[in-house]
Amino acid sequence: MNAHLKVACLVAGDSIDDMDVLRHGAMSELFAGIRAPSTLGSFLRSFTWGHVRQLDAVARRMLAELARQTPLLPGGEAPVIAATRLRGGSANSARGAASLATEAISAARQAGCSGRLVARIGPAYHSAAVLGAIRSAGAYFSVTVPLQGQGELFTAWRYHAVFTDSPFVTLQAEEHHRGHAQAEQVFADWTDGPLAHLPSGSFPANAAWLALAAISCNLLRAAGALASLTYAKARGATVRRDLINVAARTARHGRGHLTLHLPEGWHRKHEWMNLLEAACGPPAAAA
Repeated sequence: MNAHLKVACLVAGDSIDDMDVLRHGAMSELFAGIRAPSTLGSFLRSFTWGHVRQLDAVARRMLAELARQTPLLPGGEAPVIAATRLRGGSANSARGAASLATEAISAARQAGCSGRLVARIGPAYHSAAVLGAIRSAGAYFSVTVPLQGQGELFTAWRYHAVFTDSPFVTLQAEEHHRGHAQAEQVFADWTDGPLAHLPSGSFPANAAWLALAAISCNLLRAAGALASLTYAKARGATVRRDLINVAARTARHGRGHLTLHLPEGWHRKHEWMNLLEAACGPPAAAA
């Protein structure tokens, strides 16, 4: 089945259509184990829900390892994905949210988040089961609570109530809750990329694609953090454009020795070299 090769191929692409790009040019000279889009599509459709949960576990372990080896989590950087869950279109929003919250908090701890954790959730997830799971996992909650019968005070402003058990004073608690807008950056990136369209009519295949998208997102965030402080905070699409989707020429010297020629005078050379040296070590000196 060669799952380890096929998963790596799927992580490398933004959409199922991109998988064919992996076989163009000199990609096969640089990377081993490339598979055809039809093969990768069949692989996804073979997934069961149990396979998806195994992939979720891989995603959590990879996040922890990325956090250990790269400056991924210091404050101020772009968000990473601790856990994902795909639900059916007719499912209630809160279905499975309690176990998802538990997994996300556990993943955050495994990734080295030893401080105070606050789970920010919307009104659709406001239930005793979800809040209880958050507290049992050792975190605080901050939830938007829907208001009943609340009229509009001013036409230019919207109001909402925030319910929290965190030890912060009111202004701090409100500021922290508004920080959930960071998630919108991820949704915007994914809407333009891996979730522009799910690849299959099979629910487990789409759930696996979501887990793979989380792995890809976290790898991209780690790459940005290694490249520079600017790219550590950049959108995923920016990192792909400037550091990943780069035209280069491959030359062969001797048996099995390849040289990758990047664009001359390239203005992102410094950041790209930072990433290369962090991932592979300093390049060999020219003969």
